[in-house]
Amino acid sequence: MSTILVLDDARARGIDLPSDDTVAQSILDETEARLAARIGPLTGDRTETFYVGISASHGKLGLFRRTDAVVLTDGGSAVDAGHFRLVDAGASVVRTYSSPVRWWTGPYDTALYEPNDELVVRSVLYDLLALHAEPVSDKNSERLGDYSYSRGVSGGPTRASIEGALISSILPVRDPLTTLVAVSRPLSAVDSRVVINLPEIEVGP
Repeated sequence: MSTILVLDDARARGIDLPSDDTVAQSILDETEARLAARIGPLTGDRTETFYVGISASHGKLGLFRRTDAVVLTDGGSAVDAGHFRLVDAGASVVRTYSSPVRWWTGPYDTALYEPNDELVVRSVLYDLLALHAEPVSDKNSERLGDYSYSRGVSGGPTRASIEGALISSILPVRDPLTTLVAVSRPLSAVDSRVVINLPEIEVGP
């Protein structure tokens, strides 16, 4: 059962769904599942794990989603809330000037947080729902009286490219070469252009 999309709201928005409510609800469920497969759970708390090296990294910890509060551990120890702050509109974590150390002790840090972008996610979900409700065609056609023609479409946006752009609009874009991303999730297409990751090494007992 969908947790964000509401069938009555989708119909009120004019999205062309099947008249059978059971079938239409299945489409809502599938839309949420497709997005969750790309960005993780759509709602609720999440924990991301970062490999930061051993007392060497000054980089920002890049959260996958934006938030307004985070609980942080560094090397297994809780980090005082006054020793870090959120930057990049709630998408990254850095040490504060008042922190007794200016680097991440590591080797692993964790960030527990709840995303605060549900309105953006909801908007994208309804856009994705409307996108997939439209019929697919790879041709432009026109009829003038008894004469008609069709030609292939080229150069325009595809359904896949529109879907990718919609999903990317949820994910933060950060400063190049300054952000570490969680090893607990795969890199996205956006991440690969703007972030770095340290190679993990074996850490002795």
